[in-house]
Amino acid sequence: MVSEILATATAIMGTAMGASVFLQALKIIKRKSSADVSLPTYFVFLVGGILWTLYGMDIGSYPLIIANSVGVLSSSAVIFFGIKYKKK
Repeated sequence: MVSEILATATAIMGTAMGASVFLQALKIIKRKSSADVSLPTYFVFLVGGILWTLYGMDIGSYPLIIANSVGVLSSSAVIFFGIKYKKK
């Protein structure tokens, strides 16, 4: 039972952590600037999220798959909008 509670809490918190990166994407969109954002940091998050998602798929862990898939999407959004609104 403790293991099930921990798995659920991990999935919820992991998903929230991944989704929180969308806040940075929204800030970039609102300001129409990514001047203060380190895009390489989000690229590292993206690669890590992809690897963790693949690992989750390999071991059949839905908490890892769900949480890291959200992280991949949000990191991708930051990178996309960061490049779109990068000052030239």
